[in-house]
Amino acid sequence: MSISTFMAGEMVAEILEYYADKAETFLADEPLELLPDHGTGKLVYDPLGIVFAIEPWNAVVYQAVRPACGNLMAGNVVILKHASIVPQSAEAIEQVFTDAGLP
Repeated sequence: MSISTFMAGEMVAEILEYYADKAETFLADEPLELLPDHGTGKLVYDPLGIVFAIEPWNAVVYQAVRPACGNLMAGNVVILKHASIVPQSAEAIEQVFTDAGLP
């Protein structure tokens, strides 16, 4: 394994761990300050739906994991259009998410 491959793998692992550790905090409801006599409010983070990511051939795993983690954490569906010259990277990402228990 080359140094750059190892470093890219470490960076991807750190991104995955970051979102796993922070998900509850990032998605927590936030109280909102309203005008006087207008009651209370809160900001709620709900899924938006489907996110479509088109990724380049360079740094494929990093490029796909970066937007996927936050969106999956928030409950969105992520569809990845990987570069056709690196289908193994998309399969590896899918396996990581499957092994982690994502549907």
